[in-house]
Amino acid sequence: MPDDIREQLIHTIMKTFSYTKKQANHLFTELLMCVKRRDLVIIINKIKKQEKKFDLLLNSKDYGISNG
Repeated sequence: MPDDIREQLIHTIMKTFSYTKKQANHLFTELLMCVKRRDLVIIINKIKKQEKKFDLLLNSKDYGISNG
């Protein structure tokens, strides 16, 4: 993942959750591990179609995340 995208996401986490940079970085690392090993994560999906766009982001190769 490009450094500028990583920093933007960490900054967004800091603002959204009022986290310090260290806390936001830790949460980002945890989320990235979940994305990389999403085959081990079970999600019960009761989300509207509009909100499923986030899944497309997680599957995007543009962000350096492989599909499997």
